[in-house]
Amino acid sequence: IAYGGIINNSKTSWENNPQIELSRWVSENIDKNAKIVIDEDYCGILTKTTHDVLCTKGKSTALTALWILNPVDIKSIENTDAEYIITKKELNLVLIKETENNIYIYKNESSD
Repeated sequence: IAYGGIINNSKTSWENNPQIELSRWVSENIDKNAKIVIDEDYCGILTKTTHDVLCTKGKSTALTALWILNPVDIKSIENTDAEYIITKKELNLVLIKETENNIYIYKNESSD
């Protein structure tokens, strides 16, 4: 019974989460060796109903990063050498993906 409850909770609470969908997109569309940085300005209390928080307050976990194999850092996006930036900020970079709740993935041209 507990196993069924876990599966049901996962499907109803997490499966359609925009960050989970973004994670799947990253896995399918970005090279596994590409470095990704998640904007620390959007760290906070992460729950299954919070869609605007990108990472935990302690910068130890990012929901998007849990299902991808890329090297991921949670830190300032200023002067980063990462090839891709995940943030909620509108930046003057090449936008490659946007979620329904305005999480953006940008290609960081300065990393080339």
